[in-house]
Amino acid sequence: MTATQLHHISFVPYLLCLGTALVLFFWGALKRQERFVRWACVAFGLAGLCMVPLYLSGHPTRQQMPAHTQVAELAIDKHYRMTKFALVGALVTGLAGAGTLLYFRRRPLPDWLVPNLFFLILMTVTFTARSWVSAVKIGAEMRAPPPASAAPTQPAS
Repeated sequence: MTATQLHHISFVPYLLCLGTALVLFFWGALKRQERFVRWACVAFGLAGLCMVPLYLSGHPTRQQMPAHTQVAELAIDKHYRMTKFALVGALVTGLAGAGTLLYFRRRPLPDWLVPNLFFLILMTVTFTARSWVSAVKIGAEMRAPPPASAAPTQPAS
């Protein structure tokens, strides 16, 4: 398995944990059911843990890529910069979820928790989406045929 395949496969657990956490969080917030918010905190913690191998597999993937065009290089740099923010956002949200579960394990959740978690979630989802958009641009650029001007020309006889 190449580093690129590992990088693409490691995105699946993060996406599943994040999606599950979002559904649980918004269901719990809208229905005002604390148990769903607590389970969302668990899922956010798992999503933060799943983001670590995804981030660590990115650098070997970048080293394995063939020579790219200027557009792909810019997209790769943007993806690399955005993943740092996505990693920090996922880890902070995961730590906030774990801290919430530990601190309020035998007490009801405070009213200020849901808006603050919502802010962290919004930040994490935004950075993840921006990173994913630049990753899609990389893939599109790598699959695109080379421009006609880059094709080798035969010398005039």
